[in-house]
Amino acid sequence: MHREAMAAVAGLFDALPAGLTFDAISFARKARPAAPRRRSPHREHPPPATWPGVHDRAAREHVAATLDAGSREQGTDLAAALALAGQRIVLRAQAPPWSS
Repeated sequence: MHREAMAAVAGLFDALPAGLTFDAISFARKARPAAPRRRSPHREHPPPATWPGVHDRAAREHVAATLDAGSREQGTDLAAALALAGQRIVLRAQAPPWSS
């Protein structure tokens, strides 16, 4: 099922402007980051990491592979997923503008 969802997301991402970035979280009983973050190439004032661009096919494949490898768990914890999303939004807000 998630491969079909990834195909739909890929179509959406392809239509978005190149400067946008994304994040992904997989969750069942545990919430886990699914999108790779990379160290910034900016040496002067490097942020902790950057999020992948919407046109980064390797990052999109990484998310799909992470979902493929994920264990199937009984039940979901939406609160944990939303808490992780909130933590990652705070990290994003702390990063300088050149990191997104």
